Parts: sequence; C-alpha cells; structure tokens
Amino acid sequence: MTEIKNNLKAPRPFRIADSVLKILRAKMQKHNKTSKYKVNMRQLEAVYRRGVGAYNTNPSSVRGTVTSSRQWGIARVNAWLKGVNGKFPRSPFDLDLLPTGHPKKPKKEAEFVRNADSETKADNVEVGDYVSWSIPKDPDPPSVVHGIVEQVRTSGTISIGNEKYVASDDKPVAIMRVYAQVDGDHKRTDRRVARYISSLRIIDNWTSKKKLNNFEKKELYVKEYQNLQKAWTDYFTDEYRKILADERRRIVAVMKLSSTMSSALPKIDSEIAKTKTLSTARFKDVGYSLVIDFGSRILDIFAPEKGFGKWQPTKIAKYEKKQTRREIINRGFYPNRTEAPVISANTPVRLLYNRKAIQMVDEKLNTLFNHLGETQTRKLNLLFRKAAEGGMDYVDLVSAVEKQLGDNELSRARLIARTEVRGLSSFAQQQGAILSQKVKIKTWQTIQDAYTRDWHSNADGQKRKLEDRYLVNGESIMYPGEGSGSNSANCRCTEIYSEV
Repeated sequence: MTEIKNNLKAPRPFRIADSVLKILRAKMQKHNKTSKYKVNMRQLEAVYRRGVGAYNTNPSSVRGTVTSSRQWGIARVNAWLKGVNGKFPRSPFDLDLLPTGHPKKPKKEAEFVRNADSETKADNVEVGDYVSWSIPKDPDPPSVVHGIVEQVRTSGTISIGNEKYVASDDKPVAIMRVYAQVDGDHKRTDRRVARYISSLRIIDNWTSKKKLNNFEKKELYVKEYQNLQKAWTDYFTDEYRKILADERRRIVAVMKLSSTMSSALPKIDSEIAKTKTLSTARFKDVGYSLVIDFGSRILDIFAPEKGFGKWQPTKIAKYEKKQTRREIINRGFYPNRTEAPVISANTPVRLLYNRKAIQMVDEKLNTLFNHLGETQTRKLNLLFRKAAEGGMDYVDLVSAVEKQLGDNELSRARLIARTEVRGLSSFAQQQGAILSQKVKIKTWQTIQDAYTRDWHSNADGQKRKLEDRYLVNGESIMYPGEGSGSNSANCRCTEIYSEV
C-alpha cells in the first residue's frame, strides 16, 4: 500500500454506502477520543476510496483472505489510523492525508513555489525534458507538479486514468513521469500523466538534474517494444484471418462441386497445399521487414551509426488497415525507420543479408504453414469420421465443415500472430545486438500479471552472456518465443540488453 503521493480527490469518485459511512464515523470518533492527531470524515473517506481502488486495479496487492473491495477499503482505514498514531503495520502510505502537524506528513507543495525566472513556457518538448504544470484545487490555490517527459505524441487518443487527450500536429501531447518534490529534492514516483504541450513549462534549474536513468530507459524500451510488437501482431492477425477465411471458402466450394466425400478429399488436400505455397511466398518479404524493424531498433540504441539514427521513443508504432503490403515491406512500423526497399543494397541495416536471418524467416514460415495445414487436415478428418459414424447427409456435412472452419477464426489468427511475431522479433533483436558489437549481456524480462506462466515469472531477471542460453522450465532456449509450445505459445516476454 506504499504511495509517494496521491491526489485527495479520487480520479473517479463513487458514492460510499451509508453502512460504510456509519462504520467510518464510529472509527473517527473512537480515534479522536484518544489520539493527539485528530482526523475527519473527508480523510477517512479518501483512504477508503483508495483501498477500494487498489482492490479493483491491483489485485496482486490484496491478501488471499480478503473477499470484497469493501473489506479491503476498511482494512486500509484501520491500518492508516494505526499509522496516524505512529505505528504503520508495514510501509507508510497515504501520507498526504495525515493531519496537519503530523511529523510524517510531507511538506506542502506551497513550499516549492514556482520560480518564473527558472521556467519558460513550452513551445515544444523532447523526451528527457524537465517540465512543470498546474493542477487546479479550488478553492485552494493551484498546485505545481514536476515531471520528466517520456513520450511526445502527435496523433491518436491518449488515455491515462480517466483523462483523455486527442493528439495532433497542432496540439501535441506529452506523457510525463511525475516527480514528487520532497525536502527540496525530486523523487521519482510511479505515476504518469498526460498534458497538452501548450500547458507545460520548461524547468531550467531542476533539482538533482539528470537525464533519464537506466531504470526509466528500460521502462521506455519495453513500452516501445510492446507497441511495435502490437503493430506487427495486428497486421499478421489481419492477414492470417484472411488466409484462414480464404481457405475455408475454397474448401467449401470444392465440396459443393463434388457429390461425395471420397471425390472431394483429393481436392481438399490440394487446396490446403495451395494455401501453404501461396502464403509462404507472400510473407517472406514481410517477415524480412519485421526482422529489420526489431533488429535496427537495437542498433539505434547501441550503435546508431549502423542503423537509422539515434533511438528516440517519441512516436508510437501503429498498424492501420489502409497501409498496403508494399508500404509495410518498405517501411515496417518502427517510427525511426526511413523508407528503403528491403531488397536493396542501400538498406541501412544489413540484417536482410545476414544468412541466419533469411534462414530463420524461411524456416518460421515453412513450419507455420506446415502446422496450419496439418491442423486443418486433422480437424476435417475428425469431422468426416463423425459424419460417417452418424450417417450425416453430404449436404449437411458441407454446412458443418463451413461452420467448423469458421468458428474462432479471429482468435486462432491472433494466437498464431502473437506466437510467430514474438519468436521472430526476439530473434531479430538478438541479431541487432550481435551486429552492434557492443552488447555483451542479455536479461530475460517478464510481464508480471495474472496471465503470466509460473515458469516465465521465475525466469524474470535471468542474466546471460549474449551468446549463452536461458534455462526456462527445464528447457534451454536462446530468447523469448523460442522452444516448445509451453514456452513459445502466446509468450509476452522480452529481453533487456546491456554493454556490461
């Protein structure tokens, strides 16, 4: 329940039940009879709301014996009241709500008065700039908040909490990491906010001024990697769904032109083989483009002279259905990438001409479409066998095949896309790391949430030399997305690279 700073007003206020208000009022009265530091209902309601919010948004912080948000909210109030008396059960929290005069209450923001001579109105900002902005607190004077710019967006809708901002070239939006002002210094918090750049001011004399530290760079690195991976996953999901739908239509068409199952089977096999041939050829250049995106990104971070230039995670990778296949082959989705045909000696990143990369793309596609063909054949054979055993009419069988192949097409396409993109992107990143000739160490990075496999959670933080392999669930693998299905299917892990 540790929090460096919170706004007294909940982001989305909700009405507290009368029965809970009665409990809180009784706790306030009991506390105020014996405590030196008096509390009021406004403070207890704010603590309760934060407890309910934590229960709903951060379930991993909730003890297993807790069964409702109300129970967790009241438990938070009980713990906070103990803290008011100087005995927080664990780490102190909600310190901003402590009564005036309490020794643990943070200094008011009023003590950090804006110095107009040390700040200038922002016309433009870049990642790493130190900025301030105001938050109205009627009827009190507005408070001034400080932060470091982590992203600059010129398109799309940015949603953080309950706030939404629509970014454009005329109204760019900055996303900042909030820094609390404590005892005349700046302390990093876990909060991010978004603001239109026009509302920001550049700070010229930031206390303990520094550029983004390694931890912050790692967060930006992972976030940008996830955005780039999502763009490619969305694209491949769309394409795989088209492939599955087209194959389904062709299989149903040849069955309708046949009068019996035995006469239809050779034609069905031919259509499945046709899918593999056409799809493998179609996706080769796209696969090479994906490798260039992820590989050149690592080069831009560690050896920009070999890539497209210095890494700046200021734009968000995004797939739009209006993009043509040729545009995706030439440009990919990596924002720092300049247009250059992938089959060209002028390609800044020579990953395409790396024999291992070409071999990996070819092997991935061959394995994928062999597997898709085998899975489709297996599903149809099972359906045909059931139809024969049940005496199903041939016309009804055609309808059953159309329904069976059409079910879950989108979810199947997305699972395939996630798995294949993860494997190729991880491979490409390692190729970029090798080509940089600077990266020496790699570290397994796991997304820790309720969907994470236990063995991937345990692998988080494994550090290896670049050429060495990880040990995950008893399997030796070179990078996330490699290995058997238990490790590769739907994997969301990545790697962090370092020079030492």
